[in-house]
Amino acid sequence: MKERLIAEARGKCANPGCATRLLELHHIREWAIYQTHDEKHMIALCPSCHEAVTRGDLRIDDETLYRWKNLIRGSGQATGHLYVEPGGPARLLIGSVAVQADSDLAVFRLTDEQNLSFQVRDHAIMHLNATVANVKGEPLLDVVDNHIFDRSDGVVEVAQRPGKFRMTAPVDTKLLPLWSLASIFHEGRPRCPLTWADAG
Repeated sequence: MKERLIAEARGKCANPGCATRLLELHHIREWAIYQTHDEKHMIALCPSCHEAVTRGDLRIDDETLYRWKNLIRGSGQATGHLYVEPGGPARLLIGSVAVQADSDLAVFRLTDEQNLSFQVRDHAIMHLNATVANVKGEPLLDVVDNHIFDRSDGVVEVAQRPGKFRMTAPVDTKLLPLWSLASIFHEGRPRCPLTWADAG
């Protein structure tokens, strides 16, 4: 039942305005009164939204919870968000390489479907943008102003913790065109580690 309720919310807080993936189950019909775990009257919420249901200045009412529960959620939904705290220079770590800029920087653009760039706003907050596709141009992952969208329909695995995300793809996904492999690999070994981004 827990897995179904989390899947119903697409693995994030059921609040459409919240991207948090740490979830708790809430009984819309209060447990203390009804003493039942009826899925029709339960919803997956993050701790902050769960708290807002029961306390707080902007309470979330039952009608709103049922509306969230019945939302039709598309597959293009953000699967995560990178937060970069203001302060100090904005730096992007790619494996063992650090990239830093004061305004806009295109880190790489292999094709229109394979690119990575970031922008620093107000000398404080970095906004990361990336597009990853396979060699056929089929989208796998998009990062739009720090919001991560898994477009692969399960082909790649996206793992995240605060300030970092990693995309792992099977070898047969064919992410890079053959012409680019010669510049990455030397005598069958990578010239540098190929891991995704730490933002901070």
